[in-house]
Amino acid sequence: MIIVNCTVDGCAKTREMKPSKFKINKTGRFYCKDHYRSSKVAVSCAYCGISFLVFPYKEKHNKNFFCPKTNHFALWKKGKNNPFYDHRHTKEAKKKMSVAHTGKNHGCVGEKHHFYGKTHSDEVKKKMSIAALGKTGFKHSEETKKKISATKLKRFKQQPMSEETKRKMSESAKRKPPVSEEARKKMSIAKSGEKHYGYGKTGNKCHNYGRKHSEEAKKKMSDAKRLIHPCAGGSSYDHYAPLLFDEKTRRDCNNPAQIQVRCKFNNCRKWFMPSQQQCSNRLYGIDTGINYFYCSSECKDNCSIYKQREYPKGTKPKNERQKIVDPAFRKMVLEKDNYKCIRCEAIENLKAHHIEGVIINPMVANDIDNGITFCSDCHDWIHSQEGCYYSDYQRADDCHSKALSI
Repeated sequence: MIIVNCTVDGCAKTREMKPSKFKINKTGRFYCKDHYRSSKVAVSCAYCGISFLVFPYKEKHNKNFFCPKTNHFALWKKGKNNPFYDHRHTKEAKKKMSVAHTGKNHGCVGEKHHFYGKTHSDEVKKKMSIAALGKTGFKHSEETKKKISATKLKRFKQQPMSEETKRKMSESAKRKPPVSEEARKKMSIAKSGEKHYGYGKTGNKCHNYGRKHSEEAKKKMSDAKRLIHPCAGGSSYDHYAPLLFDEKTRRDCNNPAQIQVRCKFNNCRKWFMPSQQQCSNRLYGIDTGINYFYCSSECKDNCSIYKQREYPKGTKPKNERQKIVDPAFRKMVLEKDNYKCIRCEAIENLKAHHIEGVIINPMVANDIDNGITFCSDCHDWIHSQEGCYYSDYQRADDCHSKALSI
């Protein structure tokens, strides 16, 4: 043991100290048992805020203090409090670290690894597979994904793959065994519905949002579809020709499996290959006389019957009543009453009134004896009488008797 004197002014007491502690103490300050605790200063933990005692020399040399025998320092130094925060290793340091973690210097590589030469049994593999079901593991945030994507794109632009690398990748892909039909079905089921990467992603969330295929890519996709199906991009002649009985059809010269039709515009009448959507629309409109075949939008605009249905332009009836009543009925009723209102003998704003409603008795809707002439005021008056409202057409007898009593 080594005997040391207390360094506090006015104290002549001594103290025994182990040689090991004497060597560690580089400050040259020693305290007796009476002054050991009283000489300490109270400080607070930088992480949790709890106060404890330290020696004065430690307070001068340290900015932050942490509770002894705890991991508060490790928790505190995460993030911006870490002295290495926002710093990166140099290329030389990275190279040294890589060398240190490979070869003989690494303790868990090759034969030294605890699992070297061993394999999992089928039972263990099955347990591991069951335990991993439904677990996707660690997921990057959207911001991190964007950073990773931008970094990869930047590296690829700076260091594009050589032609030799591309050739090797292509040959490696060709050597892979083909996927069986059973495996394809399993893969399709595993990626369908909610498991699909694009499920529920619309608008900005869609991976193809704001992107467009180039003209070259469109051409490649079109050519690839034509190889798979002979009628891709067009319509099958064998399927649509029997259904389009009122259209002139023929087979395409270049591809006999596809159908050709003639443009409806009289000044054009050109043969062209319609799409499947055009054929479907025409089949829907055969009965009503709509959705004719047009080779271009110009022919549609110039054709006089484009968008015409059962009635010519401007003559379509507004309601079911106008479909039943003949347009000549009004003229014939006015001639019968000498173009005068039978109530006030007015000669302007004349209307043909049905004694029995059109909806109630459509059989006599165009009978001249069922019509009488009223001016607009008298016509409104007759329909304002009780039993002859527009909503009371079912009471045809009342309306009939009121009209005949005038």
